[in-house]
Parts: sequence; C-alpha cells; structure tokens
Amino acid sequence: MDRNITQQDLILYFYNECSAEIQDYIARKLNSHSEWQQYLSDIREIHSELTTPSKKRPSQTTLNIILEESLHQEDHSY
Repeated sequence: MDRNITQQDLILYFYNECSAEIQDYIARKLNSHSEWQQYLSDIREIHSELTTPSKKRPSQTTLNIILEESLHQEDHSY
C-alpha cells in the first residue's frame, strides 16, 4: 500500500482507532518520516496536558469552537 497519510490518519493511529492496514503502514514508515514523529509527539503532549487532573480543562464551548474552526482549515497531507 502506498498512500498519503493525513493528520486524521495520525490522530486515529495515536488512539489506535485506524484500520489494521493503516496501523501497520504508519508503524513501518514512522522512522523515516520525522514530520509524522513530530505530529505524534505534539498529540502526545496535548493529550498529556488534557488528561492531567491538576490542569484545568477547556470548557466544552471552547472545544466546540476549536473543532468548528479546524473544519475550515485545509486538511494537509503528510
């Protein structure tokens, strides 16, 4: 399989929610794609910040605004 991996694919990979085929593809190619590694590192950091109990989580309204705004941006392919 040779395909363009998107940010959405990497997010699904991080949460183990992508297909086995995509999971295997990203795992095999990850060492040769520093931009994927950086994106996954960023996701890991954000996830850590949001799941730390001592940190204040953003309100649902703030999350909805972020999600809504992200839909208006182009989905870049890596």
